[in-house]
Amino acid sequence: MNLFYNFSAGNFVQVVEKRMITERWQEVCHLRICRPFLGSFHQNKQGGTIIEEYHCTLLHHHMLNLLFIFWFLTTFSPAATEPVRQEIPSDSLACLYADCQLQEVLPLNTFRKLMGGVQQYGMKKPVISLADFSLPSDRKRFFVIDLKEKKLLYSTWVAHGKNSGMQIATQFSNKMKSYQSSPGFYRVGPRLQSPKHGLALQLIGLEKGVNDNAQKREIIMHGASYVGEDFIRRYGQCGRSFGCPALPVEMMPTLAPLLSDGSLLYIHTP
Repeated sequence: MNLFYNFSAGNFVQVVEKRMITERWQEVCHLRICRPFLGSFHQNKQGGTIIEEYHCTLLHHHMLNLLFIFWFLTTFSPAATEPVRQEIPSDSLACLYADCQLQEVLPLNTFRKLMGGVQQYGMKKPVISLADFSLPSDRKRFFVIDLKEKKLLYSTWVAHGKNSGMQIATQFSNKMKSYQSSPGFYRVGPRLQSPKHGLALQLIGLEKGVNDNAQKREIIMHGASYVGEDFIRRYGQCGRSFGCPALPVEMMPTLAPLLSDGSLLYIHTP
């Protein structure tokens, strides 16, 4: 038995599963959630599933939260073997953006693009990361977001490729030996032990012609001494990599277990 609750604490849904919820029941559940109502759900034993909902007055914000819950549960079903793709209502997306308190660090349009990739490529983990290369490298522009907890977990510095630009990345490439960053969406793979950089994460480019040469180019997420507050204090900007999104060395032990084995990385460009 699982308890799925409204984040505004006004409602919760108790689900007892005797077998997997059928696609037809998901459609019925979606229709009932979308329609404003008062009162209680009637028990429905069709499909081997009993759902009861206890709630106070449903306001508009509560409805948006329920829509997000429906999207989140279908995306992160424990029975899923492949990333699940599900459209997120735009109003729910704006609420999620506000709940994660991203207003001071990330434009809403950038967050929309990030979540567009979530819809397109699906997710295996609720934690996602974003490198915002529209910002200069002396700014904290790498963000780790937990969608399940609706929380910005970390913000830190990240380096771009040496041939992408100096303080701001302006040029991008998918070509071998370009030493430029490649934009777009990546699947984060397993943890690696790089002979040069130590603890690192494999990156698999998901966009053909944009970043799908990442593995051939040996593009990985790794720590580097030229990324961080001390280096910026001395030189006014982060150092630059051979195309890898390099992070502060001290952040890798924390971020590696969060991001490895299935999370999404989005490298945003102007």
